[in-house]
Amino acid sequence: MTCTIIPFPAAKRTGKIRHTALLLSERSGKGAEHYWRQVISGMRSQMVAAQLEPEVIEAELKAFADRVFGTMYEMGCDRRA
Repeated sequence: MTCTIIPFPAAKRTGKIRHTALLLSERSGKGAEHYWRQVISGMRSQMVAAQLEPEVIEAELKAFADRVFGTMYEMGCDRRA
């Protein structure tokens, strides 16, 4: 019997999205880059440990990133430019 693991959508993790956006908005340069890499690395590790498929992991991380940067834009701190 094969099971399919369905993750809770990363783009719906509102608290983590807001927290990440806030902390990123308070940092710049290497500090912001280091924090972002930590967040993504931690999330990726959790998903790998849950045995999610690589394409699912990438889609979840992209959706999370889109929401974080969208939230930063709404806060007036868009750093994607």
